[in-house]
Amino acid sequence: MPEIGAGLRLGRVRPQQERQVLPRRGPGSPRPGSRLGGGFTQGGDDGAVDQQDEATGQFVVPGVSRLRPVVARARLSEAGSVLEQFVTHRSIGVGHVFPRHAHAGWSLGVVWAGSGRFRCAGAVHTGLTGTITVLHPGEVHDSWVHPEHGLDYSVIDLPEPAVAMLVDDGHGTPSFPSRVIDDEPCATALRAAHHLRRSGDTLTADSVFTMALERLFRRHSRCLRPDPRPGASTMVEHVRRHLDDHAARDVTLAELAGLAAVSVPTLVRRYRAEVGMAPHAYLISRRVEIARAALLAGAAVATAAAAAGFADQSHLHRHFTRLVGVTPGRFRAGR
Repeated sequence: MPEIGAGLRLGRVRPQQERQVLPRRGPGSPRPGSRLGGGFTQGGDDGAVDQQDEATGQFVVPGVSRLRPVVARARLSEAGSVLEQFVTHRSIGVGHVFPRHAHAGWSLGVVWAGSGRFRCAGAVHTGLTGTITVLHPGEVHDSWVHPEHGLDYSVIDLPEPAVAMLVDDGHGTPSFPSRVIDDEPCATALRAAHHLRRSGDTLTADSVFTMALERLFRRHSRCLRPDPRPGASTMVEHVRRHLDDHAARDVTLAELAGLAAVSVPTLVRRYRAEVGMAPHAYLISRRVEIARAALLAGAAVATAAAAAGFADQSHLHRHFTRLVGVTPGRFRAGR
């Protein structure tokens, strides 16, 4: 029986020069000189991404703990491909601006080409080619794409329970001191997993992906805070949870104010101050996430719009394109 992932090797990711206009490539297209099939090569032979211990059958990525492939796959999901559930690839046009929004779970970006900036946690961060960007659950942010280079990247959306299983150390919620991670082996492995999935090697792809995530969280995060959304009052958190639970139906400010036992102006003022965006903006971002999940599952655009609580496809199209960077139809076709 051939070794799992035999021959898989990647060269280094070398960031492009700042003023160079980067080529546009499809998510499944290897760079010139690459090959897919029995093995995967890109550039040189200077970085082994995986190997298998013949005695134990354990799958190994340099710098990452040893795990059996089946175990690595099962840690994030009970069934189906891990990458298909959590990863999408996007090519965003030059100069696109993403308005303020938040994600319910972890949102990681692996920058393949181009660059972008995002503002969160009181600072502006720049994601360059070959880096990994990190957004904590519920972290309000806005972002914009380089006006000349565009942005080609993979987005990894992880629910909090999946990350809890991944680190599983019992010391609380992970926190990243830096929102941009420069870890070449980790980024390279995550990109390799994408190509492996495209070539049909699901088991190896999921194994490489899972162990790269484990490396990312164990090397670059710290478990310092018990709550991923510090600073919010009990009242605001109660309203936020209500919006999470009822995002697909019509929710009024009067309803939220009654739930919080405050006036409507007080609710809006305190919610905006503590969360970083108004209740209606938060609700829209949650609805877009619901629609995105439905599209990933194969739902038609009209079905996804209805499931997420949008009045019609045009409403979904407008908000989805603003927050995701591509239309719902393009997103569904490229899932």
